[in-house]
Amino acid sequence: MNPYLADLFAQWLPPQTIRDYWRCDFTVQVPGGRDCRVALSHKFQKGNSWFHGLHGHLREMLQSEERDVYLDGHYHQAATMHHTLPERNHTALLVASAGYKLVDHYAMRISRGGSLPKLTGRAHWVLVDPFADDAAYMSTPYACPRQAMAALNGLQNLRAA
Repeated sequence: MNPYLADLFAQWLPPQTIRDYWRCDFTVQVPGGRDCRVALSHKFQKGNSWFHGLHGHLREMLQSEERDVYLDGHYHQAATMHHTLPERNHTALLVASAGYKLVDHYAMRISRGGSLPKLTGRAHWVLVDPFADDAAYMSTPYACPRQAMAALNGLQNLRAA
């Protein structure tokens, strides 16, 4: 950030305001199931690439404490990916939910034209199965709430059988 802007923000914002990148780590615990460790942030600090929407997530996964799900919502592009680190024998779900818009003027310019669409941002629904086999993905992202609900109903029917 521009140092002049940082000084202005420091003057304008109340003293308890978080002004830097932040990350909230929490664990969802289910009796008899696996714990789901989640890292949540507005934007993962390191790694910004307009070629890869999950660059910051990947760096966070490589350089920080091990988590099962990494969630953020800063960028204008939405992306999801399961990524495996074979050297750690660990797979995590990386999710970037688009904010209030899909593209901005900069993205429109670097993609050589086009128009700025009047579309809203996109959220994700993450279905976590704490009883999944060790070799299976514990969490699955959905861009559509109906798909997430259908998958949840199917999973509940499977577990009840």
